[in-house]
Amino acid sequence: MEQKSDKETKPAYIKRVEKINPEKQLTDTLTKKFGKRFSDYREKYFKVLNSPKDNYNYIPEYPLNVLVEVVNKCNLECIMCLTSHRKGPTTVISDEMISKLINEFEENNLPALMFGAGDEPLMFSDIDKMWDAANLAGIMDIFIFTNGTYLNEKMRKKILEHKISRVYVSLDAATEETYAKIRLKNKNIGEQTIGNNKLKILEEDANRLEIIEENIKKLIELRDIKGLELPQIRVSYAVQHKNKHEIELFKKKWENVVDFIEFQQTMNIDFDKLSRLSEEERWRRREPLFKNNYVKDCKAPFHSATVYADGSVIPCCTFQGKNLTLGNINGIPELGIPAQSLKELWDGEKMNELREQFRTGELNIVCQYCLNHNQSEIFENIEEVRK
Repeated sequence: MEQKSDKETKPAYIKRVEKINPEKQLTDTLTKKFGKRFSDYREKYFKVLNSPKDNYNYIPEYPLNVLVEVVNKCNLECIMCLTSHRKGPTTVISDEMISKLINEFEENNLPALMFGAGDEPLMFSDIDKMWDAANLAGIMDIFIFTNGTYLNEKMRKKILEHKISRVYVSLDAATEETYAKIRLKNKNIGEQTIGNNKLKILEEDANRLEIIEENIKKLIELRDIKGLELPQIRVSYAVQHKNKHEIELFKKKWENVVDFIEFQQTMNIDFDKLSRLSEEERWRRREPLFKNNYVKDCKAPFHSATVYADGSVIPCCTFQGKNLTLGNINGIPELGIPAQSLKELWDGEKMNELREQFRTGELNIVCQYCLNHNQSEIFENIEEVRK
């Protein structure tokens, strides 16, 4: 019998399954609403994305999209997620910081605002007030990344009332059994008040796949009943050891229901073991994944930024971006770190140094070993370095 090659027996790397053309639908719908301002934003965005590596000279005057973390924790402890293994106290974005950011966004005509930087934004009890402020500030494209556990009737209505343009729900399983192995409840997160802001407690049974699936379908149904084209609804699936056998079942379950499905590759990491390693050893462990195929190209520092709940700003949306902190919106007086606006940090020395690294190809180790790039190649090498 003819033996299949390793390449033939490896699972196919699926990235996306689309029911609609998400980019075209989003652009058509929001251009009708906002006119040339939205089409100009998309033109700038794709101008950045399509810039050749040797001509990284186009830099918008202000980020085209900003990702905001409203709380540095999540109500779940998904086995593959770094947020679940963050140490230290819970930090919630302050009212003062919200006001400062929204005012700056309005002054600089920010086009797009994202919520969910590894946190669960819907557990923040005043998230709808922030959406209100963003609507009033003229932000056109507001989207959320959520685990779906708070998509109850009240939240579904708020999402539509506040004209959210995209709702991205991570599920990572097609059956209740697999879901229970991957997406565990965070027992350390309950209802609590930090400063003036409250975190919501998880409703009983909310972390069941059946309930979340039903709530997603009800959100789509409510959107359609109201005759709305947005928000776009996406479900995502982080492929790993415990769920890779359900990829096709997940695809079949959702391909005719949601607007599109996103498959992401991830690794099974022993985070407790990782936390005991030195910084140098942590990075060294990544080397075999890349097999000299290091990251050389990234457009994030040319179009986006992330603001964490404590005010720190990083140049991208990845967890390892914390190692490239640009500064702090609030300042940290005890460390001699001054308060700086996002605009100042966008135009600042650290951000421009990082951009120059991408122009020359002489990258820092954090960007070289970024796991968000070359995912299909990395995924094929995981088995060798999973120890």
